Amino acid sequence: MTTHFADRSFGAEVLERGTKRIAGVLLAAGEGRRFGGPKALATLDGELFVDRGVELLIAAGCDEQIVVLGAAADEVQAAGNLRSSTVV
Repeated sequence: MTTHFADRSFGAEVLERGTKRIAGVLLAAGEGRRFGGPKALATLDGELFVDRGVELLIAAGCDEQIVVLGAAADEVQAAGNLRSSTVV
């Protein structure tokens, strides 16, 4: 018997009973007004915050990484290495 996910908008697929998938969600949509610009574009040790966040989700064992962008979304996508993340 298979279990179906009701919402397939994030690439969910049919799974065998007992199989677990974990998705990690990275919220990177803020303008960063007090910070002085979008934090997703800030760097630490030469790496963008958004890239570091995706790497942490992967290292934590998340099967799927969903990155929520808002402010400067085009710039973040162009500058970042979001790998195979789903961007919304």
